[in-house]
Amino acid sequence: AMEQVDKTLSSKETSDENLMLLYQQGEQAAFEILYRRYKDVLYRYFLKHCSDRSQSEELYQEVWIKLINSAARYKPKAKFKTYLFTIAHNTLVDFYRKAKPSQIIEFEEAEMTEEFTNN
Repeated sequence: AMEQVDKTLSSKETSDENLMLLYQQGEQAAFEILYRRYKDVLYRYFLKHCSDRSQSEELYQEVWIKLINSAARYKPKAKFKTYLFTIAHNTLVDFYRKAKPSQIIEFEEAEMTEEFTNN
């Protein structure tokens, strides 16, 4: 039965937002699909902002864990992609604050917006 669910869910018609709502209801397959849809773009985001590959991987994993832990609080009025990248951005900002307290990293607003809107 799981395979059937997976096929139905992974069709392009199922929006990210609906997948997230299904995941809230305990549908593990929905999370798998979201992960597949966003793993590459999210990983590239960290590679772009971190010089260190292993650091990128760590932050990348952290975002998925935070997403899982905050899934219950997700509201579909936020686009899933925006939600995911807000978590990513905050994770990155926290990392830089800890790493270089003297240096507050200012992200370009334009760049942030661009990352959210480019598919």
